[in-house]
Order: sequence, then C-alpha cells, then structure tokens
Amino acid sequence: MEYLVKRGAISSEKTACAIVAVFADKQLSKEVRDLDKLYNGLISAAIKSGDISGNAGETLLLHTPGKSSHKRIMVIGCGKAKKLDILKYRKILTATINALKKTGASEAVSTLAHLEVADQSVRALTRMHIMLMEDNLYRYSRTISKKKPAPKLNKIIFLCPQQRQATQVKKGITQGKAIAEGMLLTKELGNLPANICTPTHLAKTAQSMKRGQGKLALQVLDEREMKKLGMGSLLSV
Repeated sequence: MEYLVKRGAISSEKTACAIVAVFADKQLSKEVRDLDKLYNGLISAAIKSGDISGNAGETLLLHTPGKSSHKRIMVIGCGKAKKLDILKYRKILTATINALKKTGASEAVSTLAHLEVADQSVRALTRMHIMLMEDNLYRYSRTISKKKPAPKLNKIIFLCPQQRQATQVKKGITQGKAIAEGMLLTKELGNLPANICTPTHLAKTAQSMKRGQGKLALQVLDEREMKKLGMGSLLSV
C-alpha cells in the first residue's frame, strides 16, 4: 500500500473515492460543503433523506454522475464532534476500511487524519490509520493453493488544508508503516506451519532484519549455548 500526503481541498481533487466525515448534528464542515456544492447537494440530500445519520462508524457510498472528478464519495459518520475519542476514531477507521474494500476503487483521498480527536495529534491519528489499514488488508497466502483475490485498493492520499498538519501526517506515515511492518511480520511468522517456521527460520529472519541496520544488535544462540544458560524449559518444547 502506498501512502501519500497532500495539501489542498477535497473539492479540488480528482480521485476514485473521496472520504469525508459527517457528524451527528448533520452540520457539514466547509470542505464537505464545498464538495456537496460541486455535486448539487448530493451529500446534504442523502442526509436529509435519512440515508446516513452521522452515527459513529456509519458509512454511505455515493456515486457521482458521468465523468466526475470524484468517482465515488464515501460519507463516514463520526458521532458527536465533542465526544470523538480515540476508541470512536478506531471504530470509524475500521468501518471506513471495510467499506473501501468492497468498492472497486484503486485509490482514495481521505480527510479523516485531521479530525479533532480528544488528546490525539494528527501524527497519532495518521499512524493509527495506517496500522489498521495494513492489519485489515493482510492476507496469509504463502502455503495456500487457492488464494483469495486481494482488494484493488493500493493507494491512500491523506489530504490536509494546512502545512503544519501535512508535516505531522508525513511523520505519522513513517511511524505507521514501520509499526505495521513489524505487525505483519509477526502475523506471517505465526501463520506459517511448524515445519517451515523452525528456530532456524526465525534466526534467519532476524538476521535478514539486522542486515543493513548498524544500530541493531543481534545474537543467535545455538542449542549448546542455550543449555549453558540453563534454558531447559525452552529446549524441552
């Protein structure tokens, strides 16, 4: 998955899927109002008709007419703005990712990274966004003959109206990708059958991680060294 950050307004972007937030009070932010105006009130009409209420985790996919700049608009309910905390934000992101996977969009532009969440920075929100995205899209396939088709989604662009937000998103992307890489490696090792994921395989995996990392220290113990250190319980497994 590719993650990018960009400054600008969602109404000016060209994308397969624009992701915007709507709160329970149904009052649209300026960036959502501008997008709504571009499509003659498509979003506000959906709200008025009751297609989406703004509850946290609620999603609605709107298709725009003809050859529009925004092929799809995904409206995400975020609950009450003043009560948006990290747990609700996680729920919102999970719902967004699950809805995105069901579309045919190969890329999406998200405005969710700069939402105001209690006691959380833009960097932390971006980091969580990437960790949840990578975790949700992970598919084990190494020893499976009939592999499930991978989602078409391969790029997320985080859109920010301000430069300071964009700077924080960029740092969050770096951190989120690093943490997600470790998470997915752990999942992959855990999913491998025992005849492949042997102690030797784990050692080789660790050595490959060490390669090129001057600040990373690694010591691999053989059976004799483990016995010398009194690691009998581990050796008996």
